[in-house]
Amino acid sequence: MRNRRFIHTAVLLISAFLIGSAHAAYADGIGSDALMTGRTDFPITVKVSEPVFRLIARFGADRTESFNKILKHIGFSVTVDGDLSETVISVDSEPAFSYLETSGDGEKRTVYSFDPDTAYICGNDGAEKEENGITGFLEDHFFTLNRLLDGFYPFFEKTAETFSEFSKSTKTSLNFSGYGRGVRQISIVLPAQYVSEHLPEACAAIADAEDIRQFVGRLIFKGTQKIMLLYDQEDRLLRIRYDGEAGFSEDSMRSVSAAWRCVRNGNEKKDHLTLKTPAKKGGDRYNLTYERAVSLQDDSTQKISWDLQIDLKDGELREKDSFTGELSAGDQLNGNIVYSRKTDGTEQTVTIVPAMKKENGDEYAGALEIKENSGKIITSSFTAQLSVGPGVSLTAPEYVKEYIPETQDPDDENKADPVQDRIAGILITKLLALPQEDLGYFSMDIPADTWNSLLQSY
Repeated sequence: MRNRRFIHTAVLLISAFLIGSAHAAYADGIGSDALMTGRTDFPITVKVSEPVFRLIARFGADRTESFNKILKHIGFSVTVDGDLSETVISVDSEPAFSYLETSGDGEKRTVYSFDPDTAYICGNDGAEKEENGITGFLEDHFFTLNRLLDGFYPFFEKTAETFSEFSKSTKTSLNFSGYGRGVRQISIVLPAQYVSEHLPEACAAIADAEDIRQFVGRLIFKGTQKIMLLYDQEDRLLRIRYDGEAGFSEDSMRSVSAAWRCVRNGNEKKDHLTLKTPAKKGGDRYNLTYERAVSLQDDSTQKISWDLQIDLKDGELREKDSFTGELSAGDQLNGNIVYSRKTDGTEQTVTIVPAMKKENGDEYAGALEIKENSGKIITSSFTAQLSVGPGVSLTAPEYVKEYIPETQDPDDENKADPVQDRIAGILITKLLALPQEDLGYFSMDIPADTWNSLLQSY
């Protein structure tokens, strides 16, 4: 199921950027930056059709061709509206089933069209997310990081006044290529006693964004905390540095060092962050470097680029993630996105390449290509037609009961999944009604008499 998850994620990534770009002309600032945060301020609808695998390495050419004959009959649409999303799976343009998802309070609730009275619940940190690859990475790292950067900029703008009794201002002249020249520096040193008695409340008071309030509300600070603020000639924040001991629990305290260059200038937003967080005890760490740039050009073309590198060590787990991208959207969308994960000496890479044009108002249409690599070997290559446009508002589902699946041993192949079984039954019934010449993928490994009996049973 990994291919389906990569495809679904790629579609939503590109779609969020397209819609955000289309609305940039009349949105505040430079648009919603939906791609960077994973959130939209308005509903979007995405339709995927004509899917084709050019290569599935484990299948071989003949099996891939037969699989595509089935796949050409399948399409799906996704509507995203805030914390709600609705996915419709179709066979020959006729809906086979749909499901509505809503997220919140650390849980995801899914209501299926074939069981509208039941909400199936799983935790956002559950096993499914663990296997989601790029999908889990986006929410855990990329989206979260962008939300924090957007929220922490106004937060740090207020720190000099909030902590004025611990602040010292000096003149300076420091140049940062591509960011400007700093002319005034404010150094803030918060003593340990103040940190333990007042810092959490002080941080909560200047945290405007909900993401920041929740983040700092979970943090534990210990010892002296140091903040350095550098301002340019226009008295705008140019560089922020933080050093201190912090963590989310007493057992996970980190020595945190962050250096952040930033620009907020009309239609331009640019950041460069270096973060190091070695554990106070043991060898765990979460280190990253991140660059991003978002701009709205005079011709209403929105350009965005990013480069995120993460070095993670958590117990026996050692992992390196890389997520880079460069996109430009105006009358056309072009660019590429590359995600790679290296763990246990193996590197998996996903490359996403869109080629789309604006057609009607805020609607875009075109092709999307997704390629997966294991090391230097291409394991799959996929293309599809994609259309993106404003969607209709969704309504939270009403249901009678909740169902929490039992934790299943991944090695227990005999354990039934009622939802997956129901979905499989619906799709098999629909697909077996297709023309016989397109069913070779199912029949190629089954004796003729068994195959004919199967057809008759449906």
